[in-house]
Amino acid sequence: MTGAEIVTYLEHHNVRVRLAGSELEIDAPEGVLTPGLLERIRARKDELLAFLQSAAEQYDWRADCVELFAAAGAKVESNLSSGNCPDCGGGLVENKLGNERAQYCPTCDFTWRAEDFAEIRMHLARRKQLKEAA
Repeated sequence: MTGAEIVTYLEHHNVRVRLAGSELEIDAPEGVLTPGLLERIRARKDELLAFLQSAAEQYDWRADCVELFAAAGAKVESNLSSGNCPDCGGGLVENKLGNERAQYCPTCDFTWRAEDFAEIRMHLARRKQLKEAA
C-alpha cells in the first residue's frame, strides 16, 4: 500500500490521521488497527507524513470553514456576538497560537484565530448586503 492508499483505507474505516508536528496522530475505533496494519503504517511513516503535509499545504480548509460558517448565517452571528464558538456555540478559552492571540474551543477541540473571526464577520456582512439588495 502507498501512503495515499493507507490514508484512504483508514478514512474509510473511521480512523482519523493527522499531522502532529513531525509525527502522526491516529485515532481509531477499537479493533481497526490490527498488528499488520500498524506495521504497514510504521513502514510507510515517512511517506504518510509527506502525503499529509502535501495535502495540508494544498488545501485551505480555513477558507472553506469561513464560507460554511458564513452560510449558516444567524446562528453563527449569534454565537460570535456572544463571544462563543461559531461552530458549536460553546465557550472559548484564551489561547496562544505561535505569536498571535487565539481562542480555543474545548468542545470542538479547535483553535480559532482572530483573523478567522474577522473573515466570518466579513462574509456575514456581505451576505446580509446581498440579501438586502435583492
